[in-house]
Amino acid sequence: MYLLRLTEPEDESNLNALENKADGGKDNKVGTILIVGRGSSAAELMRPEMLGRQPAVTRLPGPVSVIKSALPGASLVVLCARAGDEEEVAQLGHWVRAASPMARLMLVADVSCEALAVTALRAGFQEYLVWPVDRLVLCQAVAGLQRPGLDMEPIKPRVPVLPSLIGQSTCMQQLRARIERLAKVDATVLLVGETGTGKDLVARHLHESSHRQGGPFVALNCAALPDGLLESELFGHERGAFTGAHQPYKGKVRLAEGGTLFLDEIGDMPLPAQAKLLRLLENREVFAIGASAVCQVNIRLVAATNHQLEHRVADGLFRQDLYYRLNVARLLLPTLRQRREDIEALAHGFLQDLANHHHQPPCRLTVAARQALMRYSWPGNVRELRNVLESAVLMAERDVIDVGDLGYLAANQVAVQDEHATHLEERTLLLRTLNQTRWNKSEAALRLNWSRMTLYRKLAKYELSPPDDGMPGVSV
Repeated sequence: MYLLRLTEPEDESNLNALENKADGGKDNKVGTILIVGRGSSAAELMRPEMLGRQPAVTRLPGPVSVIKSALPGASLVVLCARAGDEEEVAQLGHWVRAASPMARLMLVADVSCEALAVTALRAGFQEYLVWPVDRLVLCQAVAGLQRPGLDMEPIKPRVPVLPSLIGQSTCMQQLRARIERLAKVDATVLLVGETGTGKDLVARHLHESSHRQGGPFVALNCAALPDGLLESELFGHERGAFTGAHQPYKGKVRLAEGGTLFLDEIGDMPLPAQAKLLRLLENREVFAIGASAVCQVNIRLVAATNHQLEHRVADGLFRQDLYYRLNVARLLLPTLRQRREDIEALAHGFLQDLANHHHQPPCRLTVAARQALMRYSWPGNVRELRNVLESAVLMAERDVIDVGDLGYLAANQVAVQDEHATHLEERTLLLRTLNQTRWNKSEAALRLNWSRMTLYRKLAKYELSPPDDGMPGVSV
């Protein structure tokens, strides 16, 4: 178990104060995070770069008595849990409510587990993340859980150059310009794009570039929770509103007060929750489950989807009035296939980032590896590119990445080469036949056993046209 203070230690007395707090002391001047758990995720959370600063850390043994004695000094408790740890999650939630009612709770799960998420929600946890957790996501989540009145210094993570926005392609230049314009206004924004195009990063960039950057950025994936839990997680609930609601919970909307609420996969939101969201957008008010009155809120909404919401509306799966409210400012994120000229710059940026993350010199790509990256179709877009490169960095025996280090892209490269060879042979045969027939297309089609339409399609495909003088002047 660990006790972590988020502010820079100025002298030894600060460290002593931290240790006193771990022993149940009454020094409450230093806001602290208590990380409870076992395994690599707990250890990784303690790395300085995960929180963007050098923390002061007190390492403690993990018996129940020590954990309970440390709770009164914590303003945020982070539990690193695994599937099957539901009992421990519920127990820790009970201890925190009893020992430190003002403390907030965050669960970091080793794998996505619905049972764990449900238990955490019922135990009063306000945040649920799945390991591995990106540093910026962690910082934003911690910042979003801070409450007014705590002495814990707000985390203000630096805004990096977002990988998904790197590139000089025309579509990316246009996208960046639109993002900068929308950052200056408070309008609702709808992000539309395939999985992996960086919608979450664009949403975060909109927040950090706006006048709301000092407020929280709160994110919720509408497809990640069962229908019965989504309304409670989004709009909050009162104590006793349903079985297991032992503590009132503000909900993501109210936690985003003064900042930005990001709703990912909004096309998968169930219809009852859509009605409440429409009320939020129209009246800027939220009605928690079990509440007797509405609560006014001041937030900016950014939503994202990989669906065509117009089709969802036509199928009766999405409210038309909500669609109109969301579609005030629409940003279409290009696929990686539409911006192939950016792949090399993206790859370079990812390799630098991965080198920093894994504490090793940056890897270089061979010419063949770069060609393989350029030829692949990238159905998973920017996210898939990063994953492929990270796997290559981990598996490469040297600091040079070749085609063989690219996993399934190596097999794709062979297929591309075979296809290219086939096309070259076909083009050569077609051109030879056309020269032999003096570009008589009917005769050429007959010799090749093709229809005239097939011949015309091949001519267009290979961009072939007769010589200007009408004579066979094209060599094979």
